[in-house]
Amino acid sequence: MMMAQSRYRFATIGEEAVLTRVRGSDTEITIPATYEGKPVTRIGEDAFDGLTKLRKVVIPENVREIGVNAFNSLTNLDDITFPSS
Repeated sequence: MMMAQSRYRFATIGEEAVLTRVRGSDTEITIPATYEGKPVTRIGEDAFDGLTKLRKVVIPENVREIGVNAFNSLTNLDDITFPSS
């Protein structure tokens, strides 16, 4: 099931959520830790495609998998904050 929440798109799979797409022109993004009460555990393939202004991404603790080319084409990205785990 695909749902939109502001600039984020998620797919829910069982009791987990996957970030499938981010849109907008923000320079900094903090990925939500939950979507509809479910932990965001993955970042999908090409999720940030085309966000050329993006400079910083903060990834929550629940994320354990990042899809192929998730950060492809982010020529200005210079800071990714990964969870301590």
